[in-house]
Amino acid sequence: MNPKVNVKEIQLTLITFKDDNVYNVYCPSLNLCGSGYNETEAKDSFNIVFNEYITYTTENNTLIDDLKSCGWKISENSKKLLPPAIVESLLLDKDLGAILNNYDFEKRSIKATIPIA
Repeated sequence: MNPKVNVKEIQLTLITFKDDNVYNVYCPSLNLCGSGYNETEAKDSFNIVFNEYITYTTENNTLIDDLKSCGWKISENSKKLLPPAIVESLLLDKDLGAILNNYDFEKRSIKATIPIA
């Protein structure tokens, strides 16, 4: 990683649910999902998707714009990053409402890091 890049630690909310024998780990604040035939596979899949997302948006210099489009509040100098609350995500993401209304789910938070130039 570039030594001039600041890394920010953030809290991400993940929703885990099962649909037709497939486990899904969904992050509403990033609109990212990983899937697998068990929870471990789904978590591993989510980690791959998250890392690819960070790599792609960082390399293309689109991370901040993408986070804003997902409802993140970002200070002008990018020192503060605040993901949208679940309630806010419900307004932006119709699929989240369907997940919460139609599936048994588990909500948990994880710490993650993202690079900010």
